[in-house]
Amino acid sequence: MHFPQKFPPNRVKLAIDIITEEQAAVKMIKLDDPSLNMKRLKNEVDVMKNMSHPNIINLKEFHEEIEYVKKSGKIVKVVAIVMELAQGGELFGYVANTGRFEENEARTYFRQLISTIGYCHDQGFSHRDLKAENLLFDSEFNLKVADFGFSTLLASKDGSGQLKTILGTPNYMAPELRLKEPYSGSAVDIFACGIVLFMMVSGTPPFDNALPDDNYYKLIWKNSHSDFWKAHEKFKVPAPGQKNFYSEDFRSLINSMLAPNPDQRLTIAEIMAHPWYKGETCSVEKLKRNFQKRKEFIDAEILRRKEGKQQQMEMIQQLMQNIEIPVGGSLSSHKPYRSIPTGTSVNRPLSC
Repeated sequence: MHFPQKFPPNRVKLAIDIITEEQAAVKMIKLDDPSLNMKRLKNEVDVMKNMSHPNIINLKEFHEEIEYVKKSGKIVKVVAIVMELAQGGELFGYVANTGRFEENEARTYFRQLISTIGYCHDQGFSHRDLKAENLLFDSEFNLKVADFGFSTLLASKDGSGQLKTILGTPNYMAPELRLKEPYSGSAVDIFACGIVLFMMVSGTPPFDNALPDDNYYKLIWKNSHSDFWKAHEKFKVPAPGQKNFYSEDFRSLINSMLAPNPDQRLTIAEIMAHPWYKGETCSVEKLKRNFQKRKEFIDAEILRRKEGKQQQMEMIQQLMQNIEIPVGGSLSSHKPYRSIPTGTSVNRPLSC
């Protein structure tokens, strides 16, 4: 696999097989990087080796030590995980930049997600870091679950089924995790899936943190579900012919998946049997058509931002040409370029 030189290490980057011209994604970290967690990387690799599912990012290669040639010609040693390339981007980007999904679109992807997590649980693993940023799309806009770095055995090391390591992304963590209590890996995965589903349908998260002092989650905590839904529907317009923005079946499903008590949350089998889950899905053709339009919008926005950043840098370079540096002066102690207000004239010496 050929690693393109235009990307710096410590980032997921594009790679091209120089023989087959196949593209892949490479997670690369310098071996001397203090943030390198080799144990976590090896754990991710070990878990992915045990997985074979159409909605899971496939592992292609793992290099515990390999040389990477930078554009400057300098050679650095890195650890690299070569994975299937998800060309469609991440779910979070679609929600954040193009808005919520239609309910049948959300249901289509939710089914793919639940099928995948059910498979992981059947293989004996809990993901433990499910979030919109770790849900990707391939070129056909099929969902792909990624980043198994926090995954672990459901049975736990002592076989009790109660996990004790507190990790994950705070906004997606179940209350038992936030309260640093022993927890079930499957129950916290279900909780995170509920948050992802809510985001797809609403375009916004259900709450900031699953704690009793959160403005929204405290309503679920107190079993005041009607007030929770009333608060979220305050600025939403129901579809024609519907009384409420959220259907009763959707409310019922979310209430059960986000229950404070993990024993009261639905299991994978119960979710699959739920009326909302069994509702209408989106056809493959329509889904691809709709999400291709969303992707074109996102790509155009990325290009616009890139061009804007380039124009800003060109303006800064032009401004810097007019800066008078005192003898013995230095720019090293000054604020970064991005803190210089746009349009500010800098034609005088900078004060130290």
